[in-house]
Amino acid sequence: MLQIDVNSANTSEVTVVVNGELDMSGAARLRETFTSLLNGGKTRAVGLDLRGLSFIDSTGIGTLVVAQRICAEVGVRMQLIGVSPFAARVLSVTGVMEALAGQQR
Repeated sequence: MLQIDVNSANTSEVTVVVNGELDMSGAARLRETFTSLLNGGKTRAVGLDLRGLSFIDSTGIGTLVVAQRICAEVGVRMQLIGVSPFAARVLSVTGVMEALAGQQR
């Protein structure tokens, strides 16, 4: 089961906290979250907290990559705040960690 929480530091900076399993069913919910944030037009920075991620499959990985790409295209900075050891291993092995971690804060 995937849990997604959005915490706002202010109107332009948000943290998306992802806990649980990011698989095909959860990926759709994460896409909806990013779509909502980006369509609002006020978000300028998204911190992605994956410390509570216990599982991620190829659909989840693809969702993260696409979210990062779309954020870049619309001028929103997305960066990893933290990542669970499991997710770090999967993202590293697949070559995705470098793209997502660009400027970790």
